[in-house]
Amino acid sequence: MTEANIKASIKRYLDKYECMHFVYNPFMGGCAGIPDRVVLAPGYPSIWLEVKREGKEPTTLQKLRISQIIAAGHMATVVRSKEDVKQFFELHNIKLSKKGETNGPRNQKK
Repeated sequence: MTEANIKASIKRYLDKYECMHFVYNPFMGGCAGIPDRVVLAPGYPSIWLEVKREGKEPTTLQKLRISQIIAAGHMATVVRSKEDVKQFFELHNIKLSKKGETNGPRNQKK
């Protein structure tokens, strides 16, 4: 599967949930090495996803940026599929509401 196909699959997966997500574009005055997709989910720190196809590894600069994001209190990881995204969310107890549902972290009774 190409990296573009993986990115599209992850986008379709995230589109089903109550979160904002977008592609970071370093060519618009940004910083090189920043992960590909940012996920902003209610009740969680920002989540940065570096997408790589099987057999490809992040560059030294990408690894540095991921470390910097984590050191700043946010979340970042390398993913190779939407299943990797699901596993990352499960590992970090990130529970997103599907669009139209009301059982996400912001809607839980205290």
